[in-house]
Amino acid sequence: MDGLILGIDICNEYSHLSFYDKSKNVPESVPFAGEMALANPDVLDRMTEQPDRLAGHVAEIMQTAYRYCACNETERVCVTIPHFERHIVDAVRDAFISAGVPDTSLMIISHEECLAYYAFGMHRDLWINGVILIDYSYDGITGYRMDRVAIGSKQVIAESDYMKDENRVLTDEFAQSKGAADLDMLSDILTQDADKLIGKKAASSVYLTGRGFDTTRLPDAFLKCICNRHRVFAGQNLYVKGACICAFTEANAFQRDVIVACRNRLPSTIDMDIIERGKKKIFRIASAGTNWYHAGRSVDFIADDCSSITLHIQPAGGQKPYDEIVDFSDFPYRAGKTTRINVRFEFEGDDRCSVTVTDKGFGCFVQASGKSVVRSIDL
Repeated sequence: MDGLILGIDICNEYSHLSFYDKSKNVPESVPFAGEMALANPDVLDRMTEQPDRLAGHVAEIMQTAYRYCACNETERVCVTIPHFERHIVDAVRDAFISAGVPDTSLMIISHEECLAYYAFGMHRDLWINGVILIDYSYDGITGYRMDRVAIGSKQVIAESDYMKDENRVLTDEFAQSKGAADLDMLSDILTQDADKLIGKKAASSVYLTGRGFDTTRLPDAFLKCICNRHRVFAGQNLYVKGACICAFTEANAFQRDVIVACRNRLPSTIDMDIIERGKKKIFRIASAGTNWYHAGRSVDFIADDCSSITLHIQPAGGQKPYDEIVDFSDFPYRAGKTTRINVRFEFEGDDRCSVTVTDKGFGCFVQASGKSVVRSIDL
């Protein structure tokens, strides 16, 4: 397919756009009327409560991409947002569908996932000893570390050492002034935060992003700390290019042996025992490293002489696998393969799965009992 592969970052105050240049094999930033960021008409949280306003903003982003790339077809669009909550994701998804992006081509992921795709898509020397991100934005100062480790036959990108300082919220005055002098006032705090993240274990790269770091000069002590045995990169296009790389990776089914196990990705694989044409098989419900928002599914089965479902949980981090049993023995017993059940798997985060089993009867032959059972499983 020759459509566009796009990455879009809708932050609280600004939005960024990138496309994947297939001839150069790199993501490229797209300007908005000469500016590299498009001001949102309102903060993202409030825009989600105003569907028409959000839809108009998204339409402007998409029209900019079509004009710049001289193409109005999309192959894959990956959108990233800072607050990965279902009501926000739902609103953003609806806005892109309203703008003409097919649901089957659309992905929505978190900023943490974007770092994983961006940083670990670089040359091995830039991530072999792990990477650190420090984000200074309107939400405060956020930092965390990511490492790529071998667990069994898989490569797992894992997140650790997460820290959040919501008391150091970026102000509009600070952002507009490019804040070098004000940033000096935070030198001790930034240095302490960076030192905690780095600790005694060096990292290959340190990434700085967020409008708080949109300055020509960083505090000396902070700079000395992060530059000690690390490569340092600063910029505002990390998330949007990470989203673009994610879109390209998913569109081409690359890196299937790499599991991204950061926040908002499932930490475990969920399998289920089934019998198909007389043979025992494993049915994959969800794979570790799948974004929880996109992991839900609903499947119908014939329950032949059984009253429970056994789910096999395999943590990606190498912990001991375990089983969870969902019992539906309260359903009416029916012989002759005339019990049809629906099993729905829903996720509200990366750490919990809700399993609902519903008796659906058997068409016009056996009436459904209307019974259902719900089981919540911690991952």
